[in-house]
Amino acid sequence: MAPEPLRGPSFRLKLSVLAVAVAVVPVVAVGFVVGDVNRKALASGNQQLLDSVIENVATTATGALGDADRALTMVAAAIGAPPDARAAVVEAALDVGATVRQLGFYDESGALLTTVEATRGPAPPALPARLDGDLRAPGLTRTGRVVFEGGEAYLLRAVTTRDAPVRTVAAYAALRSISDRVIAVGLVHLPAGHVAVLTPDRVAIADSRAEGLGTAMDRASFGMLAGLDRGALPNRTIYSSGEYERTDGTAVVGALRSLEGTPFTVVVELPYAVVYHSIASVRRVVVVAVIVAIAIAIAAGVLLARRMTRPIAALVAFAHDLSQRRFDQRVTVRSYDELGLLGDALERAARDLQASEIQIREEQAIRGDLRRYLPAPLVDQIVERKRSLALGGERREISVLFADVVGFTPLAERQSAETVVALLNELFTILTEIVFRHGGTVDKFIGDCVMAVWGASELQPDHAERAVAAARDMQRWRQVGNEMWRERYGVEIELAIGVNSGEAIVGNFGSETRMEFTAIGDVVNVAARLEAIARPNQILATAATHSRVEDKRDWSSLGVRPIVGKAQPIELYEVRA
Repeated sequence: MAPEPLRGPSFRLKLSVLAVAVAVVPVVAVGFVVGDVNRKALASGNQQLLDSVIENVATTATGALGDADRALTMVAAAIGAPPDARAAVVEAALDVGATVRQLGFYDESGALLTTVEATRGPAPPALPARLDGDLRAPGLTRTGRVVFEGGEAYLLRAVTTRDAPVRTVAAYAALRSISDRVIAVGLVHLPAGHVAVLTPDRVAIADSRAEGLGTAMDRASFGMLAGLDRGALPNRTIYSSGEYERTDGTAVVGALRSLEGTPFTVVVELPYAVVYHSIASVRRVVVVAVIVAIAIAIAAGVLLARRMTRPIAALVAFAHDLSQRRFDQRVTVRSYDELGLLGDALERAARDLQASEIQIREEQAIRGDLRRYLPAPLVDQIVERKRSLALGGERREISVLFADVVGFTPLAERQSAETVVALLNELFTILTEIVFRHGGTVDKFIGDCVMAVWGASELQPDHAERAVAAARDMQRWRQVGNEMWRERYGVEIELAIGVNSGEAIVGNFGSETRMEFTAIGDVVNVAARLEAIARPNQILATAATHSRVEDKRDWSSLGVRPIVGKAQPIELYEVRA
């Protein structure tokens, strides 16, 4: 019988999975934590980088435009001075505002009155109509008008005075310094990114890629411009940052800030993949680490599981041997943990079971030997300590059978002693088996006679039925045995059988050193007398037995007969086999 198949995953598989989980889960968790920390650090560093770029560009822009405004203010203050003095002031102002082109003087309507000759190009021919409302208010007038000439961008700046007829001094401020700064910052700090300075209409006055100057930017260039119409960029100080997506689907990280005192907005973006490039590297490292951890965990788990399951498998096989009663087998578990203790316990159990098995076999052999001398139920009771071996007995209702070989003396005289012994042994073997088959006990062998009892060693309400059935079987088997004995010994056996039922004293009789279990009483004596008067092959039974048997079809009454040793005659019956 093979061991039962597993009803679920094997212990080795469970240990391997556990080892993988124990090794992989911490690595994955650490990888996620490291990735999250790295992402946060990158996000913070990237934000600082974008802010630094914007601040750099803003400083350059406000500085350049501030110089232009100061130059115009100086000229506006010297309008009423003598021509020579005014020329000196203008010359000094042009040195201060290096980005200012040729100055122009305008009347209240914004028409050009005259220009200050310079080498930086012509002054604006007329002021835009949108400045008309501001020309009456003295002071600096900022405009957002940008013109592009010769691949460069210029911003119109103007200062209104109280003098007549000159009411306004205006000039175009070149934005090259801003463009140069944007390009330099882009090359140094954001080689993979994009920086631009835009007008409210999203027209680039500076572009780190030097390819969008004077053109309107859209979402294809900056994801931050998604959803913004032209003219939608603010003209007040704001700041915005976040993650966006360009038209081509490229994810970007950007920031947007308007420049205070100017109509411009700085836009900075970096590709998401560039910003978080190290995260991808960390992920790859984590993936490689996980794969390595899984490989190591699987190898370690398999080795550990094999090492742990090997003694378990040995213990299972040993338990299977024990279930098959192979108690001579042994198991060796080279482990100093609970499995080793279990192996030692099973080995002790095997030794104990082997000793018990030997003892049981010895007891069975003893039982078999004792049954040659004592009734089997009595032997069981004695071995199990259920019956005392003290002298004495108890009154019990029994049936007694005596079966005697008729004409044994002449038979013994004609045959050798060895033949007689062999013949009797064969006969008694058959008769004993018949008695046992019907639940009786062989009390004793008396020469060529057998005494059997029913109801002596154990209670048997149908003891009479059993005794009569045994007597009939003895006569039937005698006929079969005679065929063999005629051929082997040249003789035939005839049996005279007597059966009686009644009360008797049953117990141990004899001395403290030699006793036998038997029945004593008149019922035994009468059965013996019936066997003595029975004809060959005849079964005689008393009325006491007849009254206790239900099936009386093969019974014939012989009437009342005197019995030797009995004062009163007894009614007898013949039982046909």
